[in-house]
Amino acid sequence: MNQFTMKGIKNPSPSNDFSYAHSVLQSLGCLDCAKLFLQFSNYNTMRNNPQYSLTSSLFDLINDLINGNEGNSQNVISSFINSYNNNSSIIQTQNVLSPDPFHFLYFLIQFLHIENNMPPNINYDVQILHSQNLQNQRNDDYMFNLFKDFWNQTQNSMISSYFFSVERYTYSCPNCGIYFNYGMKNLFRINTDITRHYRDLTFPIKKGTNISLYDCLKCYIGGYKKVCKNCGNSNIDKYTKIIFPASVFIIVLERNNHCFKGDIDFEINIDINEYVSKSRTVGSNINCNYILKACISYCSARKYFADCYLKGNNAWFRFMDNDVKMLNGVREIYECEPQILIYELNDQINQQNNNNTFNNLNNSSINDINMNNYQNNNNFNNNFQMNNNMNNNMNNNMNNNMNNNMNNNMNNNMNNNMNNNMNNNMGNFMNNNNLNQINNNNLINNNNNYNNNMNNNMNYNNYNQNIINNFNQFPENNQMINSNNNPMLNQQFSNIKNQ
Repeated sequence: MNQFTMKGIKNPSPSNDFSYAHSVLQSLGCLDCAKLFLQFSNYNTMRNNPQYSLTSSLFDLINDLINGNEGNSQNVISSFINSYNNNSSIIQTQNVLSPDPFHFLYFLIQFLHIENNMPPNINYDVQILHSQNLQNQRNDDYMFNLFKDFWNQTQNSMISSYFFSVERYTYSCPNCGIYFNYGMKNLFRINTDITRHYRDLTFPIKKGTNISLYDCLKCYIGGYKKVCKNCGNSNIDKYTKIIFPASVFIIVLERNNHCFKGDIDFEINIDINEYVSKSRTVGSNINCNYILKACISYCSARKYFADCYLKGNNAWFRFMDNDVKMLNGVREIYECEPQILIYELNDQINQQNNNNTFNNLNNSSINDINMNNYQNNNNFNNNFQMNNNMNNNMNNNMNNNMNNNMNNNMNNNMNNNMNNNMNNNMGNFMNNNNLNQINNNNLINNNNNYNNNMNNNMNYNNYNQNIINNFNQFPENNQMINSNNNPMLNQQFSNIKNQ
């Protein structure tokens, strides 16, 4: 051992199971960026300002964990509930307080961002992003620069600079042609049942075996049916490409039913280069190599736990509340059902963080999307139709109260209801870039500006609520496609490397 073993997290409440929250908090405490959070935060200012109650309580907890003390989640959970109560009128979903790690992690990041976002321009009119005509939407460069300007004008949070990825959405409509939009994700929510369905169709010999994480990512970016926001056609195709992956890459694995065993093959080191847009990242030195820092799993005892890699110990440890044990090798991670995989940039491969995204963008026209490929995909898509019953059953089983088909790309009038109710979450999407100078000098400069503006945070909170009103950021489930053969996705699976 190179240092003390990190201790677990307890909660004095004897009647509640907080393992869902403890697994998330323990995982966050093991990230490299947690140490930067402590290093560059003005803790005294936060503690004396009620606007930072969640941030300061999380600061206390992570500080205890990093320094070898047992954590107490009481203040964090209380502050989380207060954050929800303060913003419940504008949050549509009723599942914010659901005792599962997905909802807790998703909204924890959102609420933290709301507290800490200091937008450079609180007068920016976000409606400009939603009022573009079809001609402009067809111009990928124009839509990208519009989004870039929005980000630079409105986003400035250390939280989002580490946790939010930028995505490009390409729509193929028989009436409107191909058009584009951009959005953000703080985590990637993937339905493993959908992935398994298409993996089995493409590779029948693999039926009954585990799917891989790369299978999941391939299915995530593959074409899905959507409603065209311009003409209302309900049979258009949406394609996703990652533009800038965040420093912390979080993958949520959802299922209809728990199996309580390892059903996903995932690697400790992953390379997501295949899913990143090449044209937008040329010359940006984007690091696509990640290392697994934590795996949140669910066991037959109906408890969540976190397997975390402690760099100082060079070993994996299992944390279930305040119970801690050292794992006998990495193989133990794969024994239980994984719920959330938390990766962080592998700084041993590339020291550059992916946080100065928009400062190094290539504004050239799109190169990595071949229009002929889209035409071929359209032909493929004519071979199948959406099965609404399957889609509804899947979505209802997973989350009765969620808008599972919510689109993160800021378009659709159908999204306005959710957008209007998610005000406090929007800023979280697009922060990856203003505070995104990862080198210490830039971080210090940003932190000085951050501290100088902290007393104005009430105005910023109001602004964040207003701006989030115009976006739908709740991460959608990949839309369910019918059980008939889908040649498009089958072809995508056949191209997956290392099958």
